[in-house]
Amino acid sequence: MTTDTDTMDRQITMLCTPTLVWNADGSIGATIAFTQTNGVPAAMNGRIGSDGSIDLTAMPNDPAYNDNIDITIMLDTSRMVTQDGSQPVAGRWALPDEFSGSGPVTGYGWFCGTDANGNYSASVPITIPDMSFVRVSDTELVIDDDTPDNAPAYAYAMGLVLPGYSNYYMTIDPRITTKTTNTSSFMLNDKSSC
Repeated sequence: MTTDTDTMDRQITMLCTPTLVWNADGSIGATIAFTQTNGVPAAMNGRIGSDGSIDLTAMPNDPAYNDNIDITIMLDTSRMVTQDGSQPVAGRWALPDEFSGSGPVTGYGWFCGTDANGNYSASVPITIPDMSFVRVSDTELVIDDDTPDNAPAYAYAMGLVLPGYSNYYMTIDPRITTKTTNTSSFMLNDKSSC
């Protein structure tokens, strides 16, 4: 979301592609691959790791763009199939009330705090000033990062639901970055998962 009328927000668009894992105990898991599909300005391209981490190092200063970043996450269900691989499995981003935990969570996406050991945890939801998570549709989420330079690092989590399996709910929790004090660039703090 642009807050300065003279400049535009930077943009990143990525695909989140789950591959379902059918466990012997009846639970369902997933491996997740992320791919970047767009970046605006062009220097925002090539910033997404296959684990969903976002590398914002060495970003050049561009006077047409501000430090705000709109991150669009598209769900790609093309690799979601039944246990025997014979049928596609439908999936969607969770609805706002589809979460069994507590705290400032909308079921489709939230920001992660740290656990007692100082590690990011999807089960420790937090609110971050100037950050929002928006569910645009069943397949599109947007993180609106309007934090200033020097904002702390954070992580994010998303809820994936399988409607054909009693709305089975899974959490996807990659790591995201912080911005540095250098106003002409951004810096990655850590690429590990929550």
